[in-house]
Amino acid sequence: MNRVRPASSKLPPVTSLGDVSPKTRLLEKRRLMYENQEQFQQKKKEAFSAEIAFRSKEKDLRDKDFEI
Repeated sequence: MNRVRPASSKLPPVTSLGDVSPKTRLLEKRRLMYENQEQFQQKKKEAFSAEIAFRSKEKDLRDKDFEI
């Protein structure tokens, strides 16, 4: 006998991936992979900007050193 839950009741949150179907686990892993890739790309941009700033500061210091 199938029991139908009333519309007002909410399903409990899924706490582990062992309780869900393989398709759902795959989608969750893909979502996590996408989020990690986005974080990596953001950190890569930040590192590139920091390197540009470092090189600019280094050039300014070299120019000042040559003036002395």
